[in-house]
Amino acid sequence: MWTVFLLLLPAWISLFTLGTWISHKYGAISGRPIPWSRAATLNMVAYADWALVLTPIVLYVAWSFPVELKTLYKAIPIHVVAIFCMVAIDSLIRTSINGFAYPGNRPVPFGQLFEKMFLANAESDVWMYWVIAVTAFVISYYLRFREKEMKTLQLETQLARSQLSILKMQLQPHFLFNTLHSISALMHQDVKAADKMISCLGDLLRMSIAGIDSHEVAVKQELDFLEKYLEIQQIRFQGRLSVALRIAPNVLVAAVPYLLLQPLVENAIKHGISKRTQAGNIAVEIHRVLDKLHILVTNDSPSVNMTPGNGSSGIGLSNTQVRLQTLYGTAQRLDIRHLPGNRTEVEIAIPFRLTQEQSE
Repeated sequence: MWTVFLLLLPAWISLFTLGTWISHKYGAISGRPIPWSRAATLNMVAYADWALVLTPIVLYVAWSFPVELKTLYKAIPIHVVAIFCMVAIDSLIRTSINGFAYPGNRPVPFGQLFEKMFLANAESDVWMYWVIAVTAFVISYYLRFREKEMKTLQLETQLARSQLSILKMQLQPHFLFNTLHSISALMHQDVKAADKMISCLGDLLRMSIAGIDSHEVAVKQELDFLEKYLEIQQIRFQGRLSVALRIAPNVLVAAVPYLLLQPLVENAIKHGISKRTQAGNIAVEIHRVLDKLHILVTNDSPSVNMTPGNGSSGIGLSNTQVRLQTLYGTAQRLDIRHLPGNRTEVEIAIPFRLTQEQSE
């Protein structure tokens, strides 16, 4: 309320200044010139009580009793009474300082002068009241609208974070169960290799816990996690898995969704290497093009429909697509292409931005 009062104060000062100038010029034109001090005194009497005394009261009433459909029957009578009180207070102030404003006038009884002031200024005071009240209503409605909008955005943000957290929790046990299954299968064939996989899995779990509170991490952190995961898979496939990482140096500090690369590579292994009897290749490429970060995962894959959500792509791609949509909206895309030579490529494009730590 006081902020609105301070905003209205320059308007009152402008009216006072304009009124003083008009009074002085009008006196000169009409042949009854008045000095600037006299013109200023007359306009001070006209505007000071409204600017300093009545405006805060009107703002308080308007702020406390806004005119709305659901409270109209309560608000209107209150404002009618408030208008009467404002006219009375204005008339009382003018009557009290009349001798100061017009020192040469014949003395008039207080009650008679008060009645005269009340009737003379009632119409202009009513207009003044509603101008100030409507200003307060508009600002109040706007502030409440902004507050409601902010609360809506906060709720949407909280909902998006909750959804992301659920998706992350789906991914973490997903790769864990798959890795444990691989260890179980290897345990009866190569105990040392299975033991090494268990050790790598422990490192993976520690890295997973370290990033559990983050929805986005640096590319370098994602690569560290991916390399530890690939170490497990290379033990599992015993020389049949070849991985090429082509990472542009300028993207290592870029922000990417946490646990983005691992599901993509796991999907490539599931639909590529695991279905081949001979060795297979996976390539991971990350580079920047203008304001976009491009992530490409290519693998030797039999011809299979891996469209997210069709059932064959598993939880990895479907989960990834939902997370990308939640984090970046329409500023992202996920494409799956079948290349010559029976190869499949998954490409993700997201906005290029630094992690929060790098930004700071």
